[in-house]
Amino acid sequence: MKHGKHVAGLACAATALMTSAGLARAGTIFVDASKPPNSGNGASWGTAFGGRTGLQAALAIAQSGDQVWVADGVYAPGLNGAPRSSTFALKNGVRVLGGFAGGETSADQRDPSLHVAVLSGDMAGNGSNWPNYADNAYRVVTCMSLGPTTELDGFTIRDGHNDDPAFPFQGYGAGMVVSGGAMTIRRCDFTANYTDWLGGGLAILDASPLVEDCVFSGNQGHSGCNAAQARSNAIFRNCAFVGDSHVTGGTAGVGILSGPLLPSGDDGSNLTVEDCLFSIDENEFSCPTGMSIYVSAGTADIRRTDFFNNISCGGGSGVSGDGEVRIDRCRFVGNEGMSDGGAAIHTFEGYYTVTNSLFHANDRRGFSTIFCGGRLRAVNCTVTDNGETTHFHHAVMGGGDISLENCVVWGNRSFNGDASAVAFEGSGPLPRFDRCLVQAWDGRFPGNDSFAADPLMVDPNGADNVLGTLDDDLSLGAGSPAIDRGRNAALTETGQGTTLDLAGNQRFRDDPDAPDLGVGTPPLIDLGALERQAACAADLNADGFVNGDDYDAFADAFDSGDPAADFNDDSFVNGDDYDAFAERFETGC
Repeated sequence: MKHGKHVAGLACAATALMTSAGLARAGTIFVDASKPPNSGNGASWGTAFGGRTGLQAALAIAQSGDQVWVADGVYAPGLNGAPRSSTFALKNGVRVLGGFAGGETSADQRDPSLHVAVLSGDMAGNGSNWPNYADNAYRVVTCMSLGPTTELDGFTIRDGHNDDPAFPFQGYGAGMVVSGGAMTIRRCDFTANYTDWLGGGLAILDASPLVEDCVFSGNQGHSGCNAAQARSNAIFRNCAFVGDSHVTGGTAGVGILSGPLLPSGDDGSNLTVEDCLFSIDENEFSCPTGMSIYVSAGTADIRRTDFFNNISCGGGSGVSGDGEVRIDRCRFVGNEGMSDGGAAIHTFEGYYTVTNSLFHANDRRGFSTIFCGGRLRAVNCTVTDNGETTHFHHAVMGGGDISLENCVVWGNRSFNGDASAVAFEGSGPLPRFDRCLVQAWDGRFPGNDSFAADPLMVDPNGADNVLGTLDDDLSLGAGSPAIDRGRNAALTETGQGTTLDLAGNQRFRDDPDAPDLGVGTPPLIDLGALERQAACAADLNADGFVNGDDYDAFADAFDSGDPAADFNDDSFVNGDDYDAFAERFETGC
């Protein structure tokens, strides 16, 4: 997965070299905190705007199309005694780039991990103990109706303290607020910002920003501690929400809150989260719901994202809330949600569609891994090794409309037996299992063609023999009864638009050693989140996909008389080989 680099180093999003932004030009304004204040004109590094308010001086003269190059150092929107409403107000069409040492001639040469440019609300420079910032700026950065050519790239944003309910936007945002427009926020680190209400690190209102390669850690708010959006369409791509949450109570969406906290219907928001990491540990005893993401209304698309070891006493340490939520190719591992259940997913209403996703080693302290009171449809998911024998646990529970198809539900545990660990048998509708491999399956739940058999996963404990760590291999081993066993149409019916599995490999890949016991035209889909990648004769270029590139490879071999084109193994390269190859190509292997 693309976001796997966050697992190796949580702050790596702030360490990447910048993409090309061009050479210095007439529209470049230079800022360097090490230069004397009120002495330069910003025309070069030698005459850069200096001091803690150097960036404010640059923004005062910046016009659309300009770039502002900012050297390492600490910058504040005002000095000691300045009004707390002081803020860095970005301008439309201006790119503000941090991470310079001073002296560079190209933005390619900067490195924000080495040359850290900090935008701080600590105007007095007294280093007050966070979050008790009585004299700090209410909001560090403010962005009003800024278009797509506006960019903030390569900064640490910290020390905002929005504790005034009369301040504009009613307590939204302390690190940064984006109101209107569609700007880009890239390679920024949001930390140690506080608001009494929503979006401690970043608040988004009526806007459609791209937030890319950013790190959120240790921001605080009533809800949406790290980020919050309302009536907006934000995209979070390759971001990390990590570390200590500083939660003090009554919180929803410690990572991201989307939609109003108390919705009166759909507010129209659409949240997109791609290739991100959520790993947030609760600091103080409280019961937030939706520790990572809370969708109170609207829609959300969550793709290729990891939810690792999010710990809360409330429900939904992964994804929670209502609205319409689509989850594809995500991993939920080691999450806890004790009080209300749903360690990975928790919803009372709304409609959740979950595909190609893994739920592994969650809810060790008891209750449930997935809780749904609305509608939930899970297709080609693996739900394994959740719960433990000393606590009450159900892999799936809730009084809503819950259905699983082409799934593997195996190795889940509860103090009252493995069969009870599968799903809750209450007074409401029972979950439905169609064409699933389910532990202790005895037909007690509705559904067709489900069965119990060891899925023969490659190494569920991994090399370290500890469940719930990154070396666990939940892929299907040779001879697994889950191979070529699913219903092909189930995945396409979800409308998720993907033919890839959790690892990004091709779905519908035939295993010639497995019987075709599924439904549809071969090749047949496997059960679970991971498709077994058996050797495939038609994959001539061995890239894991059977497509036109393989036809080209075969044609080249055929034209040259290469033995690789002897597809029927009769020691001749002729038209019979074309027919043999075409047949395997059409079956997908």
